[in-house]
Amino acid sequence: MPSALSKSFALILSLAAAAAHAETRVNAAHFAPFAAPASATAVSINVNGAQVLTGVVFDQVSGYLALSGPGVAPGSTQVDVYAPPGAATPAISGTFDLAADTDYTVAAIGNGTKQPLALLPLVDDNAPPAAGNVKLRVVHAAPFAQNLADTAVSVRTEAGDVVAGLSNVAFGQASGYFELPAGTYDLKIATPDGATKLIDPAPVTLAAGTVATLFAVGDGSTLPLGITAVFGDGSSAPLQLAPAPAANAVPAPTLGTVGIVGMATALVLVALAQRRRRGLRA
Repeated sequence: MPSALSKSFALILSLAAAAAHAETRVNAAHFAPFAAPASATAVSINVNGAQVLTGVVFDQVSGYLALSGPGVAPGSTQVDVYAPPGAATPAISGTFDLAADTDYTVAAIGNGTKQPLALLPLVDDNAPPAAGNVKLRVVHAAPFAQNLADTAVSVRTEAGDVVAGLSNVAFGQASGYFELPAGTYDLKIATPDGATKLIDPAPVTLAAGTVATLFAVGDGSTLPLGITAVFGDGSSAPLQLAPAPAANAVPAPTLGTVGIVGMATALVLVALAQRRRRGLRA
């Protein structure tokens, strides 16, 4: 998201991309739907007191930022999120003990009303999956209910089968990584019993070797629900949603047996009438 990076951070990020991955890196993600429109969610982010991101809005992800070189542990790291950018006091703060040679994602979640604003730290495993597989993780970052139990969801196929045992995932929870054969998947986020679809992404084709974390985002009121994929290289993309059925769609008429017989009878009568008229003219 080049528009969200300060000039100094853009330089740091470009240097990090060229460096070896044996270092400690952090990917900052903004999944806190606390205002509408999304432009009103702009924040700045400080690491250990220095601003590294500014103008970051909901559903944007920074890409990996290198915090230390190979073999060096950053240790206690302070992250502060300011809303709006440059506010006098942070809206969200967290201190994290970061290890050497480890990738992390730190996501801002919550909306400040139904669920509190918070930073969710995740340890990323970007090692490739087995040959022919994809490696996925699911994170529930959609604060759509005030009671935590009411945020619980299941992850299912279009046929309704539960994926990787994910039948009761509450807001703020993350699955472990799991592998699936590469291919096209039509996954849904539903209520725990599967009776109601909550988020319905369109089918997506996952190539072998893909590593991705699927974040359920939005709250369904301030900002819409959706799925954002964050990939092993630090990039991200929202998943396209399946088209919603038309509000007042009228099903196309169909002809039953009686209708077909009636139409055939009418055609016969018309033909007889035309023949009678030709006979009279003769």
